[in-house]
Amino acid sequence: MEKVIANHHRGQNMLEDLFISRHYIIIWIVFVYIATIILQYFEKPLPIQTVVFTLIVVGLMSLHWFSRRLKSSHMPYFFIVQGSLIFLASLIMPMGSLAVLLGLLPIFISQAMIIYNNVYKIISVFLLIYLIYIVGVAMNYGATQLPGFIAIFFLVLASIIPLMIIIKRQFHDQHRIRNYVVQLEKAHKKVEELTLANERQRMARDLHDTLAQGLAGLIMQLEAVDAHLSKGNTLRSQQIIQQAMQRARKTLHDARGVIDDLRAATENDLAFDTIVAEEIHQFAEATGLPVQSDIKLNQPLSSLVKEQCFYILSEALTNIAKHAKATKVYVVITEDADSLLLEVKDNGVGFDKTSLGKQPGHYGVLGLYERARLMGGTLQVNSEPSDGTAIQLQVPIGKEEKE
Repeated sequence: MEKVIANHHRGQNMLEDLFISRHYIIIWIVFVYIATIILQYFEKPLPIQTVVFTLIVVGLMSLHWFSRRLKSSHMPYFFIVQGSLIFLASLIMPMGSLAVLLGLLPIFISQAMIIYNNVYKIISVFLLIYLIYIVGVAMNYGATQLPGFIAIFFLVLASIIPLMIIIKRQFHDQHRIRNYVVQLEKAHKKVEELTLANERQRMARDLHDTLAQGLAGLIMQLEAVDAHLSKGNTLRSQQIIQQAMQRARKTLHDARGVIDDLRAATENDLAFDTIVAEEIHQFAEATGLPVQSDIKLNQPLSSLVKEQCFYILSEALTNIAKHAKATKVYVVITEDADSLLLEVKDNGVGFDKTSLGKQPGHYGVLGLYERARLMGGTLQVNSEPSDGTAIQLQVPIGKEEKE
């Protein structure tokens, strides 16, 4: 099916070339018309035949002028009608027929070479041209003159065909350039669509990692305040309220950063281990869960790695606080020669991994996978019901990743 469509488009392009060349063909027909009138006038003026010949030439020019309306299936009829008009014109102006036959018949072979890529069709058009020429010369000049006129005919073709081959190649190159331009436009449009889709995904991640996580942390702190107030522990409640106020300010600040440039880059100026330690401390303060951490970093990290790893850690801790019902949390961040290793584990209730992405509104873990891919890293989520959850991230931090 694709091959048929491609052939159809190729045929339409060739017909477009025929239409573009119509101006030159019509100008050439006018020159041939003038030459024919002059030759016939010097030999024997034929006023009535000249009028008929003029009408035929006008019909021939009209045929070329409206060639744009032709379809590929119409081309055989186009050549037959054109050949019939040329043959009739050569009979009406016998002394000027040489100009008609040698001037107009080569247009046939030129058009055939432009339109057709099939050798047999080109040969068929050539045989039609040759037949018209032979019959026309024999009727107007006699059969005895055929050898000389045939030699002239092939001499004319020998000078025209190489030129038409060059022109055909130029047309072919133009079509290739047009196709490349069309393909580039399609590719550009596709890139724009993918860019917009990726930008929407990034916006969703950034909003989730700022507003959603920030509000989730505030809710946990307010719940802790409520629990302490119910026990009459006002001092501890005030401390948590102060922490909640700090978190609210930070969430607002991060949200504004997302709105401004869709990048929450405020943490990039600090050392990664510093912001990680602060995040773990806030998590422990808000939830009351003990966190065992082991952070060993020596290499400087790029802004991309710091930002994405921080969000992955923050999301993992938020999920533990919201869903895990854990009593212990473990955070390990180490590095080897060319990789950063981050692991967050808990001893909570776990979950069925086959449900990932199937619950509307729960896309946090999917966002972790997306962020890992952005860094060129790999992420594994291991969890079983009643057996806790472990999130393991490995990110390349070779020389190209350093700031």
